Amino acid sequence: MLKACRLASIVMAVTALVWHDSCHNSCYSAGQAPEGGQTPATEPTSAPATPAAPATSAPLNPAGTPATDTARGSYGSSYDGYAQYSNWDQYRVAACSDPGYGQSEGQGYGQGAAGKFNPQAAIGMDTWYYWTGGNQFFFRGMTRRTKGNVDFVRLLAQTPRTERFQKLGMVNDPSCEPSTTPDEFGLTVLDKWKDEERESWEAALTRTYPDIEERLVVKAMLGEPTGVIGLRKFPNPLFPESDRETWKSGAGLKQYLLEPAKYEPPYLIGMSCALCHVAFEPTRPPKSIVNPQWHELSAVIGNQFIDEGQMFTQKITPDNFFWQIAHAQQAGTSDTSRISNDMFNNPNAINAIYQFQARTDIRSYERISDAQAVIIKESMPTAEAQGELIKEADGYKLKTILGLKDGSGTMGMVIESMRVYVNIGLFTIDDANLAIIDAGQQAYIKAISDGQYTDAERTQVAKLLSAAQNMFIHAIEHRRPFDIQAARKSQPIRLDPRTQAAFASLNPEVVAKYRKNFWMLTEERMGPMEAFLELASRRVPHLDDDRLRNVPLAVHDPAVKTVADYLSDRHLVPRGLAIYGQQCASCHSSRPLAKKETYTYEDFQEFRKNNFLSNDKRYPVSMLQTNAGRSMGTNPTRGKLWDQFSSETYKTLPSAGGLVNLFNPLTLQSNFSMPLPSDGRGYYRTPTLCAMWTTAPYFNNNSLGDYPRKDPSVAARVAAFETGVERLLWPEKRLGPRGMKMTTRPAFVPDVARDFTLETPLEIRPGKAIFIPQGTPVNLLANLDVEALQKALAAGGGDLTQLTPVELMQRFNRCPDFVEDKGHYFGSGLSDEDKQALISVLKRF
Repeated sequence: MLKACRLASIVMAVTALVWHDSCHNSCYSAGQAPEGGQTPATEPTSAPATPAAPATSAPLNPAGTPATDTARGSYGSSYDGYAQYSNWDQYRVAACSDPGYGQSEGQGYGQGAAGKFNPQAAIGMDTWYYWTGGNQFFFRGMTRRTKGNVDFVRLLAQTPRTERFQKLGMVNDPSCEPSTTPDEFGLTVLDKWKDEERESWEAALTRTYPDIEERLVVKAMLGEPTGVIGLRKFPNPLFPESDRETWKSGAGLKQYLLEPAKYEPPYLIGMSCALCHVAFEPTRPPKSIVNPQWHELSAVIGNQFIDEGQMFTQKITPDNFFWQIAHAQQAGTSDTSRISNDMFNNPNAINAIYQFQARTDIRSYERISDAQAVIIKESMPTAEAQGELIKEADGYKLKTILGLKDGSGTMGMVIESMRVYVNIGLFTIDDANLAIIDAGQQAYIKAISDGQYTDAERTQVAKLLSAAQNMFIHAIEHRRPFDIQAARKSQPIRLDPRTQAAFASLNPEVVAKYRKNFWMLTEERMGPMEAFLELASRRVPHLDDDRLRNVPLAVHDPAVKTVADYLSDRHLVPRGLAIYGQQCASCHSSRPLAKKETYTYEDFQEFRKNNFLSNDKRYPVSMLQTNAGRSMGTNPTRGKLWDQFSSETYKTLPSAGGLVNLFNPLTLQSNFSMPLPSDGRGYYRTPTLCAMWTTAPYFNNNSLGDYPRKDPSVAARVAAFETGVERLLWPEKRLGPRGMKMTTRPAFVPDVARDFTLETPLEIRPGKAIFIPQGTPVNLLANLDVEALQKALAAGGGDLTQLTPVELMQRFNRCPDFVEDKGHYFGSGLSDEDKQALISVLKRF
């Protein structure tokens, strides 16, 4: 009894810890330390229920047969041998032990492994799958702010398990099953945690955190499953106990869905890395996409099926321009500027993470500032001793990979990973920060109103500015760069007397370890996460895996019926490898290809081994000729949001030249040009080609090729590869201007006044909305440079009053590059025979 009471006090203390830390840190404004000593206006009204004691017995295997209504077909009897390794603990042991698990026939997970369980990698795996950094409070704030358009509670309540993947590309959690009985709040819309999987998870945590008090703290911080990989559930400290009966009756959920800003839900939902990165393992596709098993998931492939835009526009309709932006976004992409916006609509493909060690082996040195060197010394204390941080006469240089597609993430893995956590809710925009943005918006409008402009000019620009605010477009333009040192040194948890009393029963060392701000708690997990990714990324799923030989295919050639048929071109590989060496290897290889007069198939196998298949270097978009959108983001440039996260080398890159012959949607001719700045923008780093057969469509935003809509089968991936690589090497087969993102119907950009009628396309009237006609390029308005427009008007306006709104938006567009599948024409001049030989190599990567 005493032990149970002690555990209850620990859980209460831990819950309060998570709440208080998030309360302080989610209100942090970039460059501005939070005020200390404050406690929430409303405290938790009751302690959570006491958890069951952690299981220490051997993990259990889940029973049951995968659903057959969504079966992906037969993949050969060898797959059946993996079914016994479907619980979490064995999956975890395998992933954090020998990296070759499951690679050879009959080996299976955790059997015959030469490696040893790595507890640091296990902590990293917990981080990858479960750690939210407290962003559940941020997303609750965004639900209030957006009146339910960004709302994970709504998303889960209105998308049952059987529909999540097909509708939104979200991957169901193997730990869960549909709930058949109401929970303590009367809810059945959230999945139920399987008892055997809960025990399996408890066993995994027991192995990694043998101290029971620390384990309980960690459990509270990792939350519980919701039924979706990467979405975690936490108790809401602001949920009024008086509403419990209303929720149990079913009325509470109905009220909440109608007015999410007014009613507090019983749970908060946070996001981890796994939401975007964990998906189906290509060589072990799920027998059921509704009920996948652990061994059918890959932690590092990247979720090519997720529909992020639709996830964040849950209540708006197609006549709203925001809906048009979101639904033009390609599946499998993420716009990491959607909330911390840099005035660009630039969703980018979610990268697979393969051959992590091979990538770190080719790191290069980047110049960083003295202030950045201080950050590295504190966050990566061994960097100097290991020669990764070097002081020279003209300053410091840091050995680092090039993170992000534009090569701007150049402060090492710890800081680059922290940028991701900030972007998904740690120390980012909250209601307080948005109030600052609103004030900046009003100042803009006031400046225009006080200028010597005509009424038409003032109305036009004010309306465009209002549209920009509503789309979060210029949110960051009025903020200082994110201050890493202020984040690291911000206030630790400040506990109220009741929580302090509960903590008195905890081991003081545990209290000291976890009474930190969420930045530091997250930063401490980045080393273990790197250890996990290094292990998990070693196994590249090759199409020539013996287990796939008999898998059926449906490609252009009717004679090809199985994977074995598709790979019968092995005789072309030596010739294809020679062509790859001439045309591709200078960029797409992390190791040299030995020069020979003739190559063998064994030479190819040796070449792809431990090869990142990229040199991890930057190249100007003017040379690549691909769509410039992703390379033009301003966030990492000097004085902007991610200034402290990007190197001096990046910020002082010379101009990448200029873009010419851009397609002009107004004249339907390729007669537009665009100069590129000299502030770091205009470059892309070389992507990896590892497992290229699994990652179609291609380019920075999944625009090259047709997407295998919600089908993770081997056949669908190969078909997508075929289309993508064909358009890569035969550019005349691409969509070109026909593939531009266009509005699908007349739409409006909402203003405070929602009274509107469609009279004239893009008509701007006081108190009315901006109207966008059907067939308008989405990025005409989505990439509008409001600041440049305001400055032009302040300088006298010139001929601006003679321009139509569409012409105005094109003139002041930050990136008038609307065709997305163009560029990278390397290899297009080869003969058809040489192209086929090259494809014989690419398909085997």
